Amino acid sequence: MTMPAELTAYLAKHTETRFVDAVLYDLCGTAIGKRVPVRDAAKLWPGGVAFCAGITTLDALGTCWDVNGIGFSDGDPDATSYPLPGTLVPVPWANAPTAQVQIAPAPPQDAPHWWFDPRALLAQIVGRFAELGLKPVVANELEFYFVDPNINAYCRFFANQFVPVNTSWGSTTARFPSACRWAAAARGGSSTASRGPMPIPIW
Repeated sequence: MTMPAELTAYLAKHTETRFVDAVLYDLCGTAIGKRVPVRDAAKLWPGGVAFCAGITTLDALGTCWDVNGIGFSDGDPDATSYPLPGTLVPVPWANAPTAQVQIAPAPPQDAPHWWFDPRALLAQIVGRFAELGLKPVVANELEFYFVDPNINAYCRFFANQFVPVNTSWGSTTARFPSACRWAAAARGGSSTASRGPMPIPIW
Protein backbone atom coordinates (compact mmCIF):
# COMPACT_ATOMS: atom_id res chain seq x y z
CA MET A 1 0.00 0.00 0.00
CA THR A 2 1.28 3.47 -0.92
CA MET A 3 1.97 5.58 2.14
CA PRO A 4 0.12 8.93 2.11
CA ALA A 5 2.53 11.86 1.77
CA GLU A 6 1.36 13.54 4.98
CA LEU A 7 1.79 10.35 7.00
CA THR A 8 5.19 9.64 5.41
CA ALA A 9 6.47 13.10 6.36
CA TYR A 10 5.08 12.79 9.87
CA LEU A 11 6.63 9.39 10.56
CA ALA A 12 9.98 10.56 9.20
CA LYS A 13 9.94 13.24 11.91
CA HIS A 14 8.30 11.15 14.64
CA THR A 15 9.86 7.73 14.16
CA GLU A 16 8.80 6.47 17.59
CA THR A 17 5.06 6.73 16.84
CA ARG A 18 3.13 3.59 17.83
CA PHE A 19 -0.51 4.56 17.28
CA VAL A 20 -2.65 6.94 15.23
CA ASP A 21 -5.96 8.18 16.62
CA ALA A 22 -8.56 9.10 13.99
CA VAL A 23 -11.01 11.52 15.62
CA LEU A 24 -14.19 13.37 14.69
CA TYR A 25 -16.68 15.34 16.78
CA ASP A 26 -20.43 15.20 17.08
CA LEU A 27 -22.85 18.13 17.30
CA CYS A 28 -22.23 18.43 21.05
CA GLY A 29 -18.46 18.46 20.68
CA THR A 30 -17.98 14.91 21.96
CA ALA A 31 -14.95 13.18 20.44
CA ILE A 32 -15.50 9.90 18.61
CA GLY A 33 -12.63 7.95 17.19
CA LYS A 34 -10.62 4.86 16.50
CA ARG A 35 -7.03 4.02 17.43
CA VAL A 36 -4.99 2.00 14.96
CA PRO A 37 -1.42 0.68 15.20
CA VAL A 38 0.99 2.73 13.15
CA ARG A 39 1.60 -0.24 10.84
CA ASP A 40 -2.05 0.00 9.73
CA ALA A 41 -2.32 3.81 9.72
CA ALA A 42 -1.87 4.14 5.96
CA LYS A 43 -5.22 2.39 5.48
CA LEU A 44 -7.03 5.34 7.05
CA TRP A 45 -6.47 7.59 4.04
CA PRO A 46 -7.94 5.43 1.25
CA GLY A 47 -10.28 3.31 3.40
CA GLY A 48 -11.47 5.73 6.04
CA VAL A 49 -13.12 4.85 9.33
CA ALA A 50 -16.73 3.63 9.48
CA PHE A 51 -19.10 4.77 12.23
CA CYS A 52 -22.88 4.59 12.27
CA ALA A 53 -24.01 7.95 10.88
CA GLY A 54 -26.41 8.54 13.76
CA ILE A 55 -23.61 8.62 16.34
CA THR A 56 -22.75 12.18 15.34
CA THR A 57 -26.32 13.40 16.02
CA LEU A 58 -26.64 12.14 19.59
CA ASP A 59 -27.58 14.63 22.28
CA ALA A 60 -25.37 15.50 25.26
CA LEU A 61 -26.62 12.44 27.15
CA GLY A 62 -25.99 10.06 24.27
CA THR A 63 -29.65 9.69 23.23
CA CYS A 64 -30.52 9.19 19.57
CA TRP A 65 -33.59 11.22 18.50
CA ASP A 66 -33.76 9.94 14.92
CA VAL A 67 -33.02 13.45 13.67
CA ASN A 68 -34.15 13.87 10.06
CA GLY A 69 -34.57 10.12 9.91
CA ILE A 70 -30.96 9.38 10.85
CA GLY A 71 -30.68 6.67 13.49
CA PHE A 72 -33.75 4.45 13.47
CA SER A 73 -35.71 5.29 10.33
CA ASP A 74 -32.78 4.69 7.99
CA GLY A 75 -31.62 1.47 9.68
CA ASP A 76 -28.61 3.20 11.27
CA PRO A 77 -26.16 2.72 8.37
CA ASP A 78 -22.45 3.47 8.52
CA ALA A 79 -20.92 6.71 7.33
CA THR A 80 -17.26 6.53 6.39
CA SER A 81 -14.97 9.35 7.52
CA TYR A 82 -11.61 10.25 6.02
CA PRO A 83 -8.55 12.16 7.28
CA LEU A 84 -8.53 15.91 6.77
CA PRO A 85 -5.34 17.29 5.20
CA GLY A 86 -3.06 19.18 7.56
CA THR A 87 -4.52 17.78 10.79
CA LEU A 88 -1.98 15.03 11.60
CA VAL A 89 -0.25 16.07 14.83
CA PRO A 90 1.45 14.50 17.88
CA VAL A 91 -0.48 13.77 21.10
CA PRO A 92 1.97 15.07 23.75
CA TRP A 93 0.08 13.71 26.76
CA ALA A 94 -0.21 10.12 25.52
CA ASN A 95 1.69 7.46 27.48
CA ALA A 96 2.76 5.74 24.27
CA PRO A 97 3.97 7.86 21.31
CA THR A 98 0.72 8.64 19.49
CA ALA A 99 -0.44 10.79 16.60
CA GLN A 100 -3.91 12.20 16.03
CA VAL A 101 -5.64 13.06 12.79
CA GLN A 102 -9.01 14.77 12.35
CA ILE A 103 -11.52 12.95 10.16
CA ALA A 104 -14.79 14.00 8.55
CA PRO A 105 -17.62 11.98 6.99
CA ALA A 106 -17.59 11.66 3.21
CA PRO A 107 -20.36 13.86 1.74
CA PRO A 108 -23.58 12.33 0.39
CA GLN A 109 -24.06 12.11 -3.34
CA ASP A 110 -26.55 14.98 -3.47
CA ALA A 111 -24.78 17.53 -1.24
CA PRO A 112 -21.28 18.95 -0.67
CA HIS A 113 -21.32 17.81 2.96
CA TRP A 114 -23.53 16.34 5.65
CA TRP A 115 -25.75 18.91 7.32
CA PHE A 116 -24.71 17.65 10.77
CA ASP A 117 -20.93 17.86 10.20
CA PRO A 118 -19.73 20.55 12.68
CA ARG A 119 -16.61 21.35 10.65
CA ALA A 120 -18.68 21.92 7.50
CA LEU A 121 -21.12 24.14 9.40
CA LEU A 122 -18.26 26.19 10.83
CA ALA A 123 -16.71 26.53 7.36
CA GLN A 124 -20.03 27.89 6.07
CA ILE A 125 -20.15 30.48 8.85
CA VAL A 126 -16.55 31.54 8.24
CA GLY A 127 -17.37 31.84 4.54
CA ARG A 128 -20.26 34.20 5.29
CA PHE A 129 -17.92 36.41 7.31
CA ALA A 130 -15.44 36.40 4.43
CA GLU A 131 -18.15 37.69 2.08
CA LEU A 132 -18.44 40.70 4.39
CA GLY A 133 -14.68 41.21 4.48
CA LEU A 134 -14.52 40.04 8.08
CA LYS A 135 -12.40 37.41 9.80
CA PRO A 136 -13.77 35.91 13.03
CA VAL A 137 -11.26 35.57 15.86
CA VAL A 138 -11.82 33.16 18.74
CA ALA A 139 -10.11 33.33 22.13
CA ASN A 140 -10.24 30.35 24.44
CA GLU A 141 -10.50 30.87 28.18
CA LEU A 142 -8.78 28.03 30.00
CA GLU A 143 -10.01 26.92 33.41
CA PHE A 144 -7.35 25.30 35.55
CA TYR A 145 -7.89 22.49 38.01
CA PHE A 146 -5.29 21.54 40.56
CA VAL A 147 -5.78 18.35 42.52
CA ASP A 148 -3.72 15.98 44.59
CA PRO A 149 -2.31 13.42 42.10
CA ASN A 150 -2.27 10.68 44.72
CA ILE A 151 -5.24 8.75 43.38
CA ASN A 152 -5.23 5.09 42.55
CA ALA A 153 -4.83 3.50 39.13
CA TYR A 154 -8.61 3.54 38.62
CA CYS A 155 -8.77 7.31 39.21
CA ARG A 156 -10.85 6.85 42.34
CA PHE A 157 -10.48 8.97 45.42
CA PHE A 158 -11.73 9.06 48.99
CA ALA A 159 -13.35 12.23 50.22
CA ASN A 160 -10.97 13.00 53.05
CA GLN A 161 -7.93 12.40 50.87
CA PHE A 162 -8.88 14.55 47.87
CA VAL A 163 -7.09 17.90 48.15
CA PRO A 164 -5.97 20.77 45.91
CA VAL A 165 -2.24 21.18 45.48
CA ASN A 166 -0.21 24.21 46.49
CA THR A 167 -0.26 27.04 43.97
CA SER A 168 2.23 29.78 43.23
CA TRP A 169 -0.17 32.58 44.15
CA GLY A 170 -0.38 31.74 47.79
CA SER A 171 -3.19 29.28 48.41
CA THR A 172 -2.26 26.43 50.69
CA THR A 173 -3.00 22.76 50.57
CA ALA A 174 -6.19 22.06 52.50
CA ARG A 175 -8.74 19.30 52.81
CA PHE A 176 -12.29 19.69 51.60
CA PRO A 177 -14.20 16.66 52.93
CA SER A 178 -17.57 18.43 52.76
CA ALA A 179 -17.17 19.40 49.11
CA CYS A 180 -15.99 15.92 48.20
CA ARG A 181 -18.87 14.27 50.02
CA TRP A 182 -21.24 16.56 48.11
CA ALA A 183 -19.59 15.62 44.82
CA ALA A 184 -19.87 11.93 45.58
CA ALA A 185 -23.53 12.25 46.50
CA ALA A 186 -24.21 14.29 43.36
CA ARG A 187 -22.82 11.42 41.29
CA GLY A 188 -25.02 8.91 43.00
CA GLY A 189 -22.15 7.48 45.03
CA SER A 190 -21.60 7.22 48.76
CA SER A 191 -20.40 10.02 50.99
CA THR A 192 -16.97 8.42 51.35
CA ALA A 193 -15.98 7.43 47.82
CA SER A 194 -16.81 8.23 44.23
CA ARG A 195 -16.32 6.55 40.87
CA GLY A 196 -13.85 9.17 39.67
CA PRO A 197 -11.97 12.32 40.66
CA MET A 198 -13.89 15.55 41.03
CA PRO A 199 -11.57 18.43 40.11
CA ILE A 200 -11.30 21.37 42.50
CA PRO A 201 -11.38 24.63 40.48
CA ILE A 202 -8.97 27.41 41.45
CA TRP A 203 -9.31 30.83 39.82
